[in-house]
Amino acid sequence: MCMDIYIDGSKLDEYIRIVTPVVHKMREYSECLFCEISKNPSDQGHIRIQHGWTKTSDWIRNVSPGRRKIGLKDRKELSLILLPL
Repeated sequence: MCMDIYIDGSKLDEYIRIVTPVVHKMREYSECLFCEISKNPSDQGHIRIQHGWTKTSDWIRNVSPGRRKIGLKDRKELSLILLPL
């Protein structure tokens, strides 16, 4: 899976602080082949998240242990960082 997101470039460090524990948790799952986050070198606010799994998309949506919804506190923190499209 590949996802591009756009954040306020001045809040890059804050974004990394929030998502680092999520990336570490995803990598712990035996079904996770890889999970990487990178930033565009010419655009500090353009973040790409890539992760691959040994299971299907249906498993990720309906069965995976990491499918919990983002909590209200997390959602509020992320809303301060993510840019609207």
